[in-house]
Amino acid sequence: MEKETVSIINDYIQSGQKIHILASPDFQSDSLPASLALFYSLKEQNPNTSIIAPDFPTRFSFLAKQELMRPLPQADFLVSIKESGAKLSRLFYEKTSDGLNLLLKTSGVLKKENVVLKPVLDNGLLITVGVADLRAARSLFSGRPAEIIDIDRRGTSSISEVVFDLLCCVCDFPLPEPTIDCLFTGLLQNPPTEQRTKAILRVLEQKSSHLRIALRPTEAKTENIWELFELIVGKLRFFLEQNLGWASVRANEFKLSGSGSKDLKFSLQQLSAGLFPFQSFLILWEQINSPIEVKGVFYSLEKTKTQKLAKTLASQRKGPALLFSSQERNLEAAKSEIFSLLNC
Repeated sequence: MEKETVSIINDYIQSGQKIHILASPDFQSDSLPASLALFYSLKEQNPNTSIIAPDFPTRFSFLAKQELMRPLPQADFLVSIKESGAKLSRLFYEKTSDGLNLLLKTSGVLKKENVVLKPVLDNGLLITVGVADLRAARSLFSGRPAEIIDIDRRGTSSISEVVFDLLCCVCDFPLPEPTIDCLFTGLLQNPPTEQRTKAILRVLEQKSSHLRIALRPTEAKTENIWELFELIVGKLRFFLEQNLGWASVRANEFKLSGSGSKDLKFSLQQLSAGLFPFQSFLILWEQINSPIEVKGVFYSLEKTKTQKLAKTLASQRKGPALLFSSQERNLEAAKSEIFSLLNC
């Protein structure tokens, strides 16, 4: 992250001057979760931080903390009244057919030259996130910022990764929990890569600090268990409409990590420990038999979803989790079967 960008944002945090975050109006890739992540962290340090975004899709509504998202007052013009020989006690307004009248109650004499109308110059900082054309987004922001910082993809780094790196420079560890959930959601909007996996694990380290749980296994001989967890994290997808995370593990991937299906216990514990923002998750894997079988675990805080699957699948309940076998013989078909039963 450029030192100049970090320095500018730090100056606005310390001075308490206004910071406006403008999210991409077309919600490209991970721009909205990244914008919210930036907003929650900066808002905690500078209350004069606001996010400017149109009504965003309902699939992201679980990330919105409405009590924090009230916009800062914006205006185009300011009526300035200087109390020089006249003390103001009350102000009224009345709407007329062709305008608005301001009515003032004073003690003393108010002179005309002490009433001034002037444009509002919002000398704050505007941070745009994933905004390809600032001119097209001007309708969302009517102020006149003193400075503008543009945040977008950088090389192979997604917007969420760029925002994460920036926040690590201007905020204390750990980042606020709403920020972490937004970063995680944003990262999962991008294709799986080794770089994305490393970023997700860094985010999970922050969340584990909040929850006071160990991210890595603590038992002896755990390298294979950790490699399997990394594999699953790298393959995770997030079905936003159903608030459902899912991943699948092939038989040869167990071999590559030196693990087996019995080693899934740690990964399932972490997935259900509150580290991840989704309410439900599905893990499918190939069981090495002849022929190969597909087995799975479905975990959900919504009982009705688990009940739907239990009625159809050969399964066993363990608290909010359901262990099951699929009649399908390949992972993609099994996933389609589960999604169909859940009306996904």
